[in-house]
Amino acid sequence: MFQDFYGVFGGDRLFSSNMAQFLAGMNGMNDCEYNGGPLCDFYMFMTIGIAATAYVLKYHAGFDKSKYSGTGWWWGFACISAAASFLFVAVNLWRLLNTAAFKFGCDEEFIKVIFNTREIVTVAIINAVSGFLIFTALSWPPIFRKLSRNCIYQKPF
Repeated sequence: MFQDFYGVFGGDRLFSSNMAQFLAGMNGMNDCEYNGGPLCDFYMFMTIGIAATAYVLKYHAGFDKSKYSGTGWWWGFACISAAASFLFVAVNLWRLLNTAAFKFGCDEEFIKVIFNTREIVTVAIINAVSGFLIFTALSWPPIFRKLSRNCIYQKPF
């Protein structure tokens, strides 16, 4: 579903084509036995969930109070959403790559090519920016803010 989105950044643009293949799913690729589906879909759905959770917390749960209606609070929640997406993807991808050769029988040379900090951080940054943009898209339209009790008139910028 989100393979095309990650494909725009892959193929040696921001991360290698090997990482793009890895995110697209490893079924039948380099004799890997893993068939967990496309990782890019999993990571993007988690990013959407994290951004939606930050939105609900800001506008409908504990932080829907007048003292939290300033622009700085919006930026804080947007950055927390981005940071949480970054950390989730970076840790999960690192753990998966760390065990892929042993656990799933993947080609060790293939895993060595993509198991580096630059590749992992790049994918995590793409998800962090996506999380920030999703939070912005959820909190920008006035119709979504009208459901809030105290942050109705808050604008992101």
